[in-house]
Amino acid sequence: MKKWLLNFTITVILSMFLSGCMDDSIPQTVHKYEHDMDDAIAMIDEAEWYCAWLQTQDFISRSNVEALIGHLDSIIDGIGTDIVCTQMDLADWENSNIEELSFHNESSQPTIYHKGISVVSAKEEHSCQTMDGNDSCQFHFGTLAIRKEYSGDDPALQGWYLEYIFQQTEHGGEWAFSCYNGTYNIDAHLELKKSFYKSDYDTVSFQNH
Repeated sequence: MKKWLLNFTITVILSMFLSGCMDDSIPQTVHKYEHDMDDAIAMIDEAEWYCAWLQTQDFISRSNVEALIGHLDSIIDGIGTDIVCTQMDLADWENSNIEELSFHNESSQPTIYHKGISVVSAKEEHSCQTMDGNDSCQFHFGTLAIRKEYSGDDPALQGWYLEYIFQQTEHGGEWAFSCYNGTYNIDAHLELKKSFYKSDYDTVSFQNH
């Protein structure tokens, strides 16, 4: 059975993004900052919760799946399909005649609502080019890496991490989701934290009745 998995490692290097945008002949400065941790967690919290919630479901109607993808995209643009479709049979998703979509959960996606998983860092890196005689930034590019790690005792998960990578092309502008860095799915199951069950995020709109 074909399942769409995102077991991948993506290395995101700032210079790769800048190579096609910045002029190497113009002076460039790079600044690194620690992003506010509370803000970083708030940026991914709801998406993480729904990712954990999906792992408790067996079947969801196609219309509810599509609604959930749209909701997740409204939280972090472009993330809905990644979260939802990696947990179902891709052949079922591509067959529009199948109304009830199954979630198999042979593998799992560790979230901050699973025991042993937490956000450990949120780091910004900004690059700016200035013209001679002008201190203002002529071109700005920033990345924000929000990193979650496993800190439990399972030897199979030692060293596991996943980063959300966001980009910013205007100083002080909005952070736009770009990609992940790290291992997305694991062949193991983690217990949910008590905080998962205390959340008031909406599920009524996305589950079968």
